[in-house]
Amino acid sequence: MVRQGKPQTTPVMDEETLRGSLSKSGLRLTGQRRLIYEAVARYNGHPVTEDVHRIVKAKMPSVSLATVYNGLEALVKAGEIAKLPREGPMPARYEIRKDIHHHARCVDCDLVWDLDAPSEPLPIQQLLGTHRFKALAARIEVLVECPVKTNTSLGRVPNAVCPFARSNRFKQRRSQKAHSTS
Repeated sequence: MVRQGKPQTTPVMDEETLRGSLSKSGLRLTGQRRLIYEAVARYNGHPVTEDVHRIVKAKMPSVSLATVYNGLEALVKAGEIAKLPREGPMPARYEIRKDIHHHARCVDCDLVWDLDAPSEPLPIQQLLGTHRFKALAARIEVLVECPVKTNTSLGRVPNAVCPFARSNRFKQRRSQKAHSTS
């Protein structure tokens, strides 16, 4: 099952539980970290740092982008949020969901969708073949075109553009990506 644009399935952790979890990692629960955690937990998707900053800034106008970035990294270190692997120059995305699941990522706009893990375990050890690796964990990320570009009832929609790809922020990232590959 694909999930995007729906509320997170993981409830927001209460303040005392979050404080205890951070304390185990040698970190304090600050007002900024609490707001950052809540912003990621309540975000409908996989936010980038700028998304989290915009949400937190609405409640705490003095918060800087650097503070949000550092807060996200602290929460990743404590294991309370996950940082998704990046694709090229695109910014990191974050999530709160802790159950086993995989991701689909649009190659054009970098949006990410959750894919529920199949009920049967994936044959990862078989994929490793005769190599002497022991599989510890596996993350699957399927690179896709956004659904807006492929409509099953109409076939492929020619010249369709991801909605996000129209934004200035995306155009800047796409330009950076083009320059980094040349």
